[in-house]
Amino acid sequence: MPTITITEKELQTKFVKALESKKPAKVKIAEYEGVFMPIEEYYSLIETLAVKSVPGLWDKIVEGINTPIEECVDFDD
Repeated sequence: MPTITITEKELQTKFVKALESKKPAKVKIAEYEGVFMPIEEYYSLIETLAVKSVPGLWDKIVEGINTPIEECVDFDD
């Protein structure tokens, strides 16, 4: 198997490029694999999983999104 040498600066450049893309990047080192992603994307993923773990909450959110504004209740009233 070929060995690839990469400088710290090249590695930093690749990480910055991955972060700027706002998309997860697969990282493989030897037999290990992982995912590298911007922290904002990670927090969004965790929040989505938390919301989806509460039975019925996701459906209520979708229902609210699809409710016409005229049918919404004004909390100031």
